[in-house]
Amino acid sequence: KKVSKRQTPVQEEHKRENLKIPTWITVSMSDLELDDVHVSDGSSKAKADQRNDSRTINVKDEKDDSIRRSIFNSNPSSIDGSPEPKQKVEGQPILTRNDRDLEKGDPRELDESGKPRPYPDGNLEPDVQYISFKENDPDDPFQWTKFKKCLITYVSVGMTLVVSFANSGYAVAEEGIMEAFGVSKTVSILGITLFVIGFAIAPLILAPLSEVYGRSPIYYVSFGIFTIFIIPTALAPNLETLFIARFIMGCSASTAATMVGGTLADMWHAEQRGFYMSIYASTAFVGTALGPIISGPVAYHLGWRWIFWVQLIFSGIVFVLLCIFLRETRGSVILSKRARGIREKTGNSKVFAPGDDERKSIPVLIKVSLTRPVHFLTKEPIVISFTLWLTFVWCLLYLSLVAIPLVLVKLYNFNVQQVGLGFIGVLIGSVVATLLNPIQEFLYRRSQERNLGIPKPEARLYSSCVGTLLWTGGIFMFGWTSHPSIPYYVPIAASGIYIAGMFQIYLATFNYLADAYKSYAASALSAQGFVRNIFGAVFPLFSTTIFENLGFQWGSSVLGFIALVLSIIPFGLIYYGPTIRAKSKFAKQSCVDPKVPTTQKQVEGAPVKPKDAWLDRGSLPK
Repeated sequence: KKVSKRQTPVQEEHKRENLKIPTWITVSMSDLELDDVHVSDGSSKAKADQRNDSRTINVKDEKDDSIRRSIFNSNPSSIDGSPEPKQKVEGQPILTRNDRDLEKGDPRELDESGKPRPYPDGNLEPDVQYISFKENDPDDPFQWTKFKKCLITYVSVGMTLVVSFANSGYAVAEEGIMEAFGVSKTVSILGITLFVIGFAIAPLILAPLSEVYGRSPIYYVSFGIFTIFIIPTALAPNLETLFIARFIMGCSASTAATMVGGTLADMWHAEQRGFYMSIYASTAFVGTALGPIISGPVAYHLGWRWIFWVQLIFSGIVFVLLCIFLRETRGSVILSKRARGIREKTGNSKVFAPGDDERKSIPVLIKVSLTRPVHFLTKEPIVISFTLWLTFVWCLLYLSLVAIPLVLVKLYNFNVQQVGLGFIGVLIGSVVATLLNPIQEFLYRRSQERNLGIPKPEARLYSSCVGTLLWTGGIFMFGWTSHPSIPYYVPIAASGIYIAGMFQIYLATFNYLADAYKSYAASALSAQGFVRNIFGAVFPLFSTTIFENLGFQWGSSVLGFIALVLSIIPFGLIYYGPTIRAKSKFAKQSCVDPKVPTTQKQVEGAPVKPKDAWLDRGSLPK
């Protein structure tokens, strides 16, 4: 709206100077820290008038830099009394509080070094005081002692370990379920399928809730439900009870598989996070291996139902540790509790935390969680590539739960205890891959140093180039060594090789998407996570048919050739990733020219315009 009746300080200054200003300058300030403002010509006037969250100032003579300095240095509320508007950045989508990252570890915006910036000192709304963490604030999760952060980290990844253990341990119980209920192998596998489908669906609702109400309540409730519903699986009188319980277990267990990464990001800075993220990723693979290894002897000596009783014992222990040691790590939630305490103590109803307004928009957050991944899966080449790659990896991971027992029973006449121990190759491959991860972290830091201290997302992919070759080679080796004339330990070793490759691919995908999409990382990860879990859930249903019709050798070869084609993805992204990111309106924010000061973001390949440097963060030329 135009400022016509009331003279602002800006207008009074230029009225004295008799300046005439013909252009319209539209300024929009986002609640997120963005770096540029968009200056449009007169043709943008109509669009500016239609926006409810922006303000248009009729200013003349665009050549006068003093005018622009006055506009951008002035208090927005002093012009027309309206709240601080949002900032529009050319080439990037307009953000609102409702569009915030749904799994962002810390509510504060991160700077180029990965450390959180402080909250703005000014009010986001008129007459409202927003609090923030002080320097060395003991309530700030980033300022906690290393012992406390490690304790919470290991309790959190313990949930992931138990969930993976419960998922894969079911594979050993399939033979007993087939005999007890008189069903086929394909029907018995539905217990795994329904569990993983719950993995895929539940995070779309639970992730936004954890951002607003905190991670701890979601963990307590979901993991408690997971623990309780292990009991019906152990006592199930029919398949219906067993399958319903498994589906509910999968839904409730999804928080341990998807939210733990956000918990780690709440506490650890970017330069410290890599080691703990590798531990978190390894628990998913180690737990998958431990499930059959422990469940095999249990089923052999005590029966298949005792597999679930053992899961209940492990889950109960972790749940108790969770209740004792877990603390809320979500910074915005901690500040909300502090603000509520201040309001109750002082009676000042104007004190709030920056995240309080998100509680008023839960439906919007859930809508964003459900719809934005669709955009990523249809219009973001990077997300599409990683989704295809990691989805097939995940399909083969769950295929292993069926293929390894099938080979050991049919070709080597293993009993259920020996079949469980046959997963020792998966365990060794997971541990070795975790121990080798520091090499990738070293290469990443070297790349950051060569790039003048600015990390490149493509540096996350070095280990995956080796990993994808190990993955492909291991698949061929597993198939062509699955023969009665070849010792059983050879295909078991092959399973360890392709699992080690899978681990490197999984970790590289997670880190690359987080670095490339930054504040949109949760949506990118949610998109590929949903697809890979859905396909991973369905794929084992066809595994028996594949190997029965094609044999172990050619069945594995078909899968190996598909893996070989997908193996070009990391190599292609290392060379063409920056160009692709520069063309993406969501990943463009990670394109920074190291030759330009870190306060001025620039899309790679775009010319630097010194005359526009004054627009950066409101810093003006003297």
